[in-house]
Amino acid sequence: MGKNNDNKEKLFRVNIYWVICILILIIIGLLTLITYIKKDESIFITDLISISSGFVSIALAIVAIAYSVSESIKTNGESKRNSEILDNVKMISEQVHNKISELDNKVVNQSEKLSELVEEYNKEYKSIKEKKLKIKKKKLKAKRRKLKIKRKKLKISKKEIYFGQIIYLMVE
Repeated sequence: MGKNNDNKEKLFRVNIYWVICILILIIIGLLTLITYIKKDESIFITDLISISSGFVSIALAIVAIAYSVSESIKTNGESKRNSEILDNVKMISEQVHNKISELDNKVVNQSEKLSELVEEYNKEYKSIKEKKLKIKKKKLKAKRRKLKIKRKKLKISKKEIYFGQIIYLMVE
C-alpha cells in the first residue's frame, strides 16, 4: 500500500507541474493577445500588470481547487483503508474474545473435572488408609494375643520355677 501511495504522489506532482506550466503559458498567451489587440491604443504597464495579476489569481485559484480535490481523494482513500483496517481489527478482536471465552469454559470444565478427581482420589486414599489401619489393628491384636499367651506361659513357668526352687531348697 505504501508504494502505491508513493506512486500516486509522484504522479500528482508531475501533473501539478504540467498544470502550472500550462496555466503560465495561457497567461503569457492572453497577455500577448491583449497587447496585440490593443496595439493601436496606448497601453500602460499598470494595465498589463493589473490584467496579468487577475489571470494569475484565476490560475492560482484553479491550482488550489485541483490540489484540494486531489487531497480530498487521497484522504478518502486513506479513510477507506483505515476503515477496512478497523473492521479487520474488530473482527480479530471478536475472534480473540470468542477464543478466550471458549478457553474460559474449557478451563472451568477441566477444573471441575479435576476437583472431582481430587475428591475421588481423597476418598480412595482414605478408604485405603482405613483398610491398612484395620489390617494393622488386626495384626496388632493378634500379636497382643500371642504376647498375652506367652506371658501367661512365662508366668506359669516362673511360678513353677519359684515353687520348684522352694521345694528344692526344702528338700535339701
